[in-house]
Amino acid sequence: SALPQGKLGAGDLVELLGPSQSVDAAAGHAGTIGYEILTSLGPRFHRRYTG
Repeated sequence: SALPQGKLGAGDLVELLGPSQSVDAAAGHAGTIGYEILTSLGPRFHRRYTG
């Protein structure tokens, strides 16, 4: 990651997918496709459905 050391700590909330990071963009960074990103999310991730 490009984050400086100490920028995040245990318990901090982060946005993996959302307005600032699309599924397709995340997949591109990971070298895969959006479908694989979505199907690999487990039940521990908070989901908010809109639209």
